[in-house]
Amino acid sequence: MDAATVETNLARAESLIQEAHKMALKFVDRGERGSYDQVMEQADPIIDRLEEAQQILLETEVDDLPEATTPGEEEEDSPELEVEGEAYDLSMKKQDLEHDSRLLESDVHRAAANLAGEPLDGSGKLDEQQDQLLSAAATALEAALGSKPNAVPLIKLAEVRLLQSEVKRANEALEVAIKMDPEGPEGARAQEMLERIASDPNLKDRGKCFIATAVCKSPESPEVVELRKLRDQVLMQSKPGRLFVSAYYACSPPLAKVLSNHETASRITLNWVVRPLASVASAVNSATDAGARRRRGGGVR
Repeated sequence: MDAATVETNLARAESLIQEAHKMALKFVDRGERGSYDQVMEQADPIIDRLEEAQQILLETEVDDLPEATTPGEEEEDSPELEVEGEAYDLSMKKQDLEHDSRLLESDVHRAAANLAGEPLDGSGKLDEQQDQLLSAAATALEAALGSKPNAVPLIKLAEVRLLQSEVKRANEALEVAIKMDPEGPEGARAQEMLERIASDPNLKDRGKCFIATAVCKSPESPEVVELRKLRDQVLMQSKPGRLFVSAYYACSPPLAKVLSNHETASRITLNWVVRPLASVASAVNSATDAGARRRRGGGVR
């Protein structure tokens, strides 16, 4: 894809995100409370614009710009080195737009959850649709973190997890945020949130367990790590993949609860479902990593 096409695509995506941002400001601040369907009538036009922007960004291949020569082979003002700098700038702009669109998407889903039922107060009293909207907000934040790792989406993710009474997962997100910004304002904010959580006796973890974690017995097992990586690097990069992740989040907790109480079913699921899927995920992740390394060795450094 040539630079002119990339610039056109990025400009179109940026315009859609800006348009969505203006609409989201009104929705977040002055959205009308109502049924789920009534609230989503307000939210869907915003989400549609963000999804269109995300699809444009997904189809925009900055790494296809002509490769630069090895530094030292040409003069500093050579056309090849200019292309390398241009490719880097366009790649960074694409990354920023992906990040911003995901943060905005999470804000819209969170606002919709607040308007589509009883106001969110952190008590954990959510109906099923509110919980699904908050899960969608969390998924968007995880995608934002994948496109541009920093503490901001982690703190927002911790806030969403607390609304879902997933205290343990909120703490995990905050601990990573502190490591990312140990001396900065976001790290300090994360530390303050951690201390506030620890001092609040009313906060009880009622977090959900998902199928892979339930049968593997640990969220850090090799199988879960590979499946999580596949989610972040592959599934979250396309609309069908995101729909699949959302569906998994919706149906997985009740099935995980059943499996946790039935050892034989849990073992069968681990050996015949989770481990084969994790093996496929590992192969896909390796291929994705290899492709990324090849592209980094080309025009974008």
